Amino acid sequence: MSQKQVLSLRAVTQQSGFPLTGEVRGFKVTIDEPAILGGTDQAPNPVEYLLLAQAGCLSIVLKTLAEKKKIQLKNIKIEALSSFALSEFLSGKSTGLEEIRLLVELESDAKLEELKKLLKEAEKICPVKNTLSAKVSVELKEVRQIS
Repeated sequence: MSQKQVLSLRAVTQQSGFPLTGEVRGFKVTIDEPAILGGTDQAPNPVEYLLLAQAGCLSIVLKTLAEKKKIQLKNIKIEALSSFALSEFLSGKSTGLEEIRLLVELESDAKLEELKKLLKEAEKICPVKNTLSAKVSVELKEVRQIS
């Protein structure tokens, strides 16, 4: 029986104002908010990064599966769309995205039915989609004061 392989993930943010910086595996990213939410609108906000993560993950899984199945994908375009209850958020109510709609365009010589089957398979194993579809526990471990 083979041993389960696990990939440990870690992301760190640091903020003294807007925009804030984030780091994942040595890659620096900038995170901000639109001016209406007190930011400087110099970078995507966390929810927009979430949409980008969903689109990017599905694209990578599609490309990987296509290569394994010898299906040539010349181009993959995925648009992730959603909306956010801004008024609820601004009034202090708990809110989040209710749905994410994905529009997928695949440039390929393969038949449409073959591409639909590939997309269905990719959707089943996409880690970001599976995470967003599950009830994932997010636990605040501790708060430390730094002087």
